Amino acid sequence: MCWVKTGCGSMCWVKTGCGSMCWVKTGCGSMCWVKTGCGSMCWTGCGSMCWVKTGCGSMCWVKTGCGSMCWVKTGCGSMCWVKTGCGSMCWVKTGCGSMCWVKTGCGSMCWVKTGCGSMCWVKTGCGSMCWVKTGCGSMCWNPFSQFIALPETHPMCPPVCIGLTKHTCFICK
Repeated sequence: MCWVKTGCGSMCWVKTGCGSMCWVKTGCGSMCWVKTGCGSMCWTGCGSMCWVKTGCGSMCWVKTGCGSMCWVKTGCGSMCWVKTGCGSMCWVKTGCGSMCWVKTGCGSMCWVKTGCGSMCWVKTGCGSMCWVKTGCGSMCWNPFSQFIALPETHPMCPPVCIGLTKHTCFICK
């Protein structure tokens, strides 16, 4: 850390290392306080980003680009993280609209929080259908339609399985 002068009251000034930043003796621990640009936030280990001591926990906050969202320095790459609404998932600001993105389990697919339950949603290829990760491989499944189950060998059955199991296909009524 930087060398802190004495006799600064509750706000000490960092002589070296932190440039012209201020150091908060109490409240921010051993972190540096950015006097300008980030308001009264605390700053540490996030490069040129700001660190929100409260609200986002120990995450980094991107002043621009992500609005008022929180940014996870590790784990989600350069994506934005919605503190509420998507739980512990990552949120892609572009590409998936307002949907949530599951970093693991569904690869680079988008996940619809409502409507498809715990299934994965493919943004392209299946339209607005849901994607069943297991059972039928990378097939599409529409949870909003009426289905009837037919044997896989039935003449009305599509060439590929679009059901939840490998041995049963579903077609709309």
